[in-house]
Amino acid sequence: NLKGKRYIEKLELSWGNNDDEGHSRSLSEQILEQLQPSTHLKALEEGNCSELPALGRLERLEELEIEWFDSIVRVGPEFYGNASNKRAFPSLEKLAIRSCQEIRSFQFGRFNKLSSLELSRCPLFESLYCGDEEAPSLRKLLLQDLPALEGLPKHMHSLLPSLTEFIVIGCAKLRTVPEGGLPSSIEKLEILWCDGIESSPKGGFPSNLKELQITDCFKLVGDRKNWGLQALQSLSSLEIAGCEEVLESFPKETLLPPSLNTL
Repeated sequence: NLKGKRYIEKLELSWGNNDDEGHSRSLSEQILEQLQPSTHLKALEEGNCSELPALGRLERLEELEIEWFDSIVRVGPEFYGNASNKRAFPSLEKLAIRSCQEIRSFQFGRFNKLSSLELSRCPLFESLYCGDEEAPSLRKLLLQDLPALEGLPKHMHSLLPSLTEFIVIGCAKLRTVPEGGLPSSIEKLEILWCDGIESSPKGGFPSNLKELQITDCFKLVGDRKNWGLQALQSLSSLEIAGCEEVLESFPKETLLPPSLNTL
């Protein structure tokens, strides 16, 4: 029992992936329940588990990494600790979900202090929701190797007011940005190996953008005349790679802002 171990700041839980029938799901749940880690825990890593415990009750948890939860289809109330009278994860700042083979959706609007969110290597992941609440502190969002992802959160331009870094890598089914476009607060935008994206955000790229990198996005680069780069007075770095066939005469000087110093 770890409940009284107030000075433990990091805990890693992992099950081998060669479990036989004797190591049942119920046994895994019992082990997690019996551990009862202190609410003072600051970092937690989990791997090769079949169920998510009620981690939302860990009031001082600051970092959480979840990997190889192959039985999880969605993140439900059990993850948040069924906290109806107060916000779950009141101290969580960094959350990473990686290599969960069955997960299909996740809603992250419950996190008041979350500043960094990573979702990567989840082959069936389709939907990322903000819910109806803001994620007021989220500054970095990384979506990587999510081949089934078809869309970004609706109204993310208003629900993620502090987002400054947005990176999308290897999301082949992603077609467009959400209604309303991207948050204007974004300063760094990377779109790599997402050839399904056909057009730039409605209304152009975020007005505060400083760094833009686009790699192997042929359809998006084909829409370059509508990017509105000349209006981005803070843009200092532009990198476009892997699209030589469609670049030809791009970029034209008239399409670039005077602030650009790296091309």
